[in-house]
Amino acid sequence: VEPERKDDHRDRAMSESKSPGYKHVAYSEIAAEDGRVELEKENIVRPALYSILAGLGAFMFGYTLGFTSPALPAMYGQNSAQVFTVTDCNDSNISSQTGSLFSSIVNIGAVFGAMVAGRLADYIGRKFALASAAIPLVAGWVWLAMVRDPTQAILSRAMAGVGVGMCSSLTPMYISEIAPTAYRGALGALNQLLITIGIFGVYFIGYLLPHEDTTYNSCPNATTSTISTHWPTLAWIGAALSSLLFFVANLLPETPVYLLKIGQTQRACTVMKKLWGRDFDTDDYIRMSIAGRHPDSNRLSVNDDIDGGEPVGRFVSSGSGAGGLEHGDNHAYDDDDDQDGSSSVSFGELCSEESRMPMIIGCGLMLLQQWSGNNAVIFFCSSIFKTAGLDNTDQASLYVMATQVIATGLSVYLMDKAGRRLLMLMASVGMAAASGTLGFLFLLQHGSQKPPGWITIIALITYIIFFSIGMGPIPWLITGEIFPNRTRALGSSVATMVNWFSAFGVTFLFANMEESLQDYGTFWFYTSILGFAFIFVFILVPETKGLSNWEIQLALKRKNPFGERETSEFKSNGNFK
Repeated sequence: VEPERKDDHRDRAMSESKSPGYKHVAYSEIAAEDGRVELEKENIVRPALYSILAGLGAFMFGYTLGFTSPALPAMYGQNSAQVFTVTDCNDSNISSQTGSLFSSIVNIGAVFGAMVAGRLADYIGRKFALASAAIPLVAGWVWLAMVRDPTQAILSRAMAGVGVGMCSSLTPMYISEIAPTAYRGALGALNQLLITIGIFGVYFIGYLLPHEDTTYNSCPNATTSTISTHWPTLAWIGAALSSLLFFVANLLPETPVYLLKIGQTQRACTVMKKLWGRDFDTDDYIRMSIAGRHPDSNRLSVNDDIDGGEPVGRFVSSGSGAGGLEHGDNHAYDDDDDQDGSSSVSFGELCSEESRMPMIIGCGLMLLQQWSGNNAVIFFCSSIFKTAGLDNTDQASLYVMATQVIATGLSVYLMDKAGRRLLMLMASVGMAAASGTLGFLFLLQHGSQKPPGWITIIALITYIIFFSIGMGPIPWLITGEIFPNRTRALGSSVATMVNWFSAFGVTFLFANMEESLQDYGTFWFYTSILGFAFIFVFILVPETKGLSNWEIQLALKRKNPFGERETSEFKSNGNFK
């Protein structure tokens, strides 16, 4: 295909969007229909490798959250590693107000980390921001490993939480910006997979560490429990892995989105070809990036002006690759509203027409993820397994996390096959059915009937599977891909803050909910939330599978929440993100 003909196809795709009854199709489909373009398979090896390396941040996210499960009992134990004091004298309920604060304070730290992450990603770049997330993580883990004072332990946990919040925002953002369109779902799902592997990892290491008989002080009549008293080892491992994150992140390439944002066009073109292959058409990518930053430019032709500035033809020529840029101008991408990189991006822009719907969708999905009841299911795991006749809670926790890892791994395969929207709708229905069933089974326990243990186990596993393929990974994935390039860092940061505020609220209110609604009422409450989640996704959430950022913005701008693609299945030619 001659380059000028490819431009004609793009202009045709743009111009046809004005037609009544328009159904959105990629310009690569139009070209393919004309028989002039041979579709190429996008390069996946390097993006996958870099996504896995960046995913070390997601692993630390999971490792930090899962730390309290194997460590907290030992931190109460009467041993050399004791931190907290038991006041309840009930071996089955060793929690205290201080210990609960230690567990949940990571959420507050993560809120501040998410708040910083967006700005930092815009000022110093995605990869250096991710590397900087390792600093509070290392400091928090080292501090925790060395202290035996409750106050210092809580403060160190909060410091590590800052790093977790930064990782939770930056990792999906980085992966989304380096992933080829056709594989963005699968690579984006790696984020959640590595989170679950991190949780499973800390559980498994805690299970392998030496155990010993321990009693809890202030409890003269307390029985002896066999637990691992080597929680400082887990903290030192966390510090070592966080240090590795710092070095690995510095070796990653910067994302093309950020490089174009700050005007380093030549460098961006070099990175694109490194990521997506030597034949990748960088000029098309830049043109679409400009269209994504200027939502009203979805009908631009190659000679049209952008906001009264230079013609697109000045920014990118009809040639392919970096050589198509005029005189190697490193600022060919800049325009008047973004000369200083991202410093002009304000919180007010998140309420603009182009960012309002992404904000509603991103923040809404984050709220629904936390209020879907996953924390309640994890909290009641011990009770559920005991009902089924399994008394070893350590093994029960490993079973749960192993199931979650396997199911999340399945989501990596399904994400670009079934699509995000369908998986979210299926997950809402499946989780609601499982949560409602668990509520009914707990209600039976309050009466004279004891439900069969196998039914309880099936309901639990069903809930975990549907959460892992839908409500777990997809909010993070969609948040990383639905915002316009210009406001993505700040928008993702705000949505992540909403997630962590919600996580703290769910944890903080859980005990009161259980007391006022009972265990069965708590599960039914989450069932009603999942019913609302189905409606929210059905009405508002677009299908982003196979869509470039420009196409996602076009679908949202046209108030097309379903992202219609009925004309034909999207086929990527490797030239879009």
